[in-house]
Formats: sequence, structure tokens, C-alpha cells
Amino acid sequence: MVNTDEPENKHFIEDFQLVTKSVVLAEYHDGKIVRSKNLDKVWQLVRNKDDFIEYVQNEAGAFLGES
Repeated sequence: MVNTDEPENKHFIEDFQLVTKSVVLAEYHDGKIVRSKNLDKVWQLVRNKDDFIEYVQNEAGAFLGES
């Protein structure tokens, strides 16, 4: 979890092209982001806990499977 209101974390807004709070999966190598995925459906699913969890788990599994 990263608080983008803190000055040292402001770069994440640009790095991940954020317009609001989000869930972002990121892979780092040598301290640099090599790939990322913004889970843009989290706000559509936030009111349905089971669907939200399933979405995040599936997306994280797919992301990890690509590495």
C-alpha cells in the first residue's frame, strides 16, 4: 500500500497514470518498474466482496504467470 499524498510517493501517480485510488500490480528489477497492470475494474466490483476478491486473485495470478 502506498499513500500518494506523501511527497516521496507522488511519482506513482505519473508512473501508473493514476486518476484515483487503485490497485496496481508491478514487477520491479533492480529498483525499476519493468511492467505493471492497473486493475481498472476494482471500483466496479468494490461493493461485491466475492467478485472483487476473485477479480484481484485472477488478475494477480495471470500477472505472475507472465513473469
